[in-house]
Amino acid sequence: MDIIFWRHALVEPSTLPDLQRELSAEGHAQAAYTAGVLNSHLPQDCKIFVSPAQRAIQTANALQRPFEIDPRLAPGAKPQTLLDVAQWPNGEGTVLLVGHEPAIGLAVSMAMFGHQNGVEVKNSWAYWISQKEQDGVLKAFSKGRIIPQ
Repeated sequence: MDIIFWRHALVEPSTLPDLQRELSAEGHAQAAYTAGVLNSHLPQDCKIFVSPAQRAIQTANALQRPFEIDPRLAPGAKPQTLLDVAQWPNGEGTVLLVGHEPAIGLAVSMAMFGHQNGVEVKNSWAYWISQKEQDGVLKAFSKGRIIPQ
């Protein structure tokens, strides 16, 4: 099984309620860049689950693939919940989760090391972890960098 954790891209400063906050112009560019990296490697049958927050939905939209909005991935989710949604480590195939810090960083740590030390996950960063025996192994990492044009 492979699990990919993708933190939503950069958000526009806003006084809107948390679930309604939207990506900034830079955030849309970040999401498009990371989506391009992911799409070049994702299998067609990848299952994608996304937080109900507008910024996460906008980030996932950059993939131009079908996804399921899962309220369990909302801001404030527990890291174990993210692993449960993906059915890590006993699920099958590839699962992509689009969500929020600090749950993403803690879930990455749990999948890789079995404990919640936390891993830094900045806006639009993605961690791709592959199940190998008892622990996850980092397969790929994208910093969501925009290449200057």
